[in-house]
Amino acid sequence: MEQTIKKKIWGIEFEEVYSDGYLIWFPVIDNPFYNPATGKYTIGLNKKFLRTAIEKGVNRFRIKVGQVDIPMRPPTEKELRIKNRKKEFEDKKSMFKNGRDMRIYYFEV
Repeated sequence: MEQTIKKKIWGIEFEEVYSDGYLIWFPVIDNPFYNPATGKYTIGLNKKFLRTAIEKGVNRFRIKVGQVDIPMRPPTEKELRIKNRKKEFEDKKSMFKNGRDMRIYYFEV
């Protein structure tokens, strides 16, 4: 049996689909970067979205870019630590006074 729920975490809208014990998130990525040299897109996902996915045990992301549906395995905590060491992220200032910065991790899909 399949169940779909629409949610939002720190600005990322997504659909959460439960199907036969398998959890899939379909995040909406508005502005992916296309790299013509590799033929791949680069997307940014924020730390809170990724940590929530890890905690909930999400099995798969399905990234929709135009008409293309790209599967992506959620990163592990270890992979996020490696991205931190390699500086594969960007810290964006909060739009709220005294708010925390938002860390965006970048992934090639």
